[in-house]
Amino acid sequence: MKRGLLVLLGALLGLALAEGALRAWLAAKGAPHRARDAEAAAALLIAPMLGPIPKPRSPLGDEQPWSGHVLHPYYGFEEAASTLGQVVIEARAQAEAEPDEYRVLVLGGSVAGMFASSAGDHLAALLERDPRFAGRRVVCFNHGRGSFKQPQMLMLLGWLLQLGYRPHAVIEIDGFNEAAIGSSNREQGLHPLFPAFAPWAMLGNPGISEGDGLDGLLEIHAERRRAEAIARTAAQRGHHHSALLSRWTLRRLARCRQRWFAATKRCSEALAREQDLGTWRGPPFDSEPIACRIQVTRAWLESSRSMQALCRARGIHYLHVLQPTQHDPGSKPLAPAEIASGRLSDTWEEGIRLGYPMLRAAGRHLRGFGVNFLDASGVFERVSEPVYVDGCHFDRHGSRILAERIAEVFLASLPEPGSTR
Repeated sequence: MKRGLLVLLGALLGLALAEGALRAWLAAKGAPHRARDAEAAAALLIAPMLGPIPKPRSPLGDEQPWSGHVLHPYYGFEEAASTLGQVVIEARAQAEAEPDEYRVLVLGGSVAGMFASSAGDHLAALLERDPRFAGRRVVCFNHGRGSFKQPQMLMLLGWLLQLGYRPHAVIEIDGFNEAAIGSSNREQGLHPLFPAFAPWAMLGNPGISEGDGLDGLLEIHAERRRAEAIARTAAQRGHHHSALLSRWTLRRLARCRQRWFAATKRCSEALAREQDLGTWRGPPFDSEPIACRIQVTRAWLESSRSMQALCRARGIHYLHVLQPTQHDPGSKPLAPAEIASGRLSDTWEEGIRLGYPMLRAAGRHLRGFGVNFLDASGVFERVSEPVYVDGCHFDRHGSRILAERIAEVFLASLPEPGSTR
């Protein structure tokens, strides 16, 4: 009994030392552990798994309401019905905001959402240090949406402006979804510029009855429940207060998300085989891979030009950022943990390998068109420690590194000192 107690005490001491060492390392890197950031990162990882999924086709033809995502008339789908009300509340608040508030609207996919959630305050602090923002409070509004890609963000920006949003600046962070989802849409027979097959086409399907699809559906449900259980246990036991336990939780959720993604892909393939999705597939398109990449890249470029034009007409400062991804060869020396948790589908990885060089080239053209563009695809090229938590998302330390680069280019691209007004 005494030996067992000594072993237990030794294990607890070891964990305490490991916790302290990790916290010290994070603090030295300028990204000290914060419980609310760990909670936010977990919520963003699990969010896609709570969205729409295929349903088994009922022989009685019963229709069940979708959970999670809902259709939206302008940009395909919204993450949740509650978001539709939230944007109206935010728009009203902006109309009544203090004149010394400088509002930054962050747009993009889930990476943009995680960035704004975990490093939006750091970005705001970096901007507030500049003399041009003396006496002004910088506030970031997070409108990153999971699975969004151009032209969805262009449409979302237009919608928010129509509702009454009055940002002083717009920062668009994207690239990964255009490369990866555009490629998988093509593989599924869906137009590459249409919203992501899942959840777009799944919102309109009558159900799955085919064997492989049903097997995948069971796996989707299983991974959703597993991720919910992990997140619930972590919240109940306060894992987010521990740097060690929160990172362990994020790794477990990332693995659930990988398995969930693979199961969703199988369901999507079954749905594509089984259903005549008609107009949900979009107009005819050239399905040759390079032709698809050219079309996606052109849409990405034109969407950015249009967003810049919308902003310029209203005196809004616009910055477009090409996000980093570990599957862009040479962009980061990858740690073993990143390689283990970062596996994507072959289609997504191929889309990134083919797409990112084209996006970088298009970014140079954007600068020629007068668009403020930051190629941040290599922002981690000298970062040896792990920052990626899965195939595309990175942790708070990575977000802060990106925030520092964004702040540098943002401030340099402000046309004149008085432009912050």
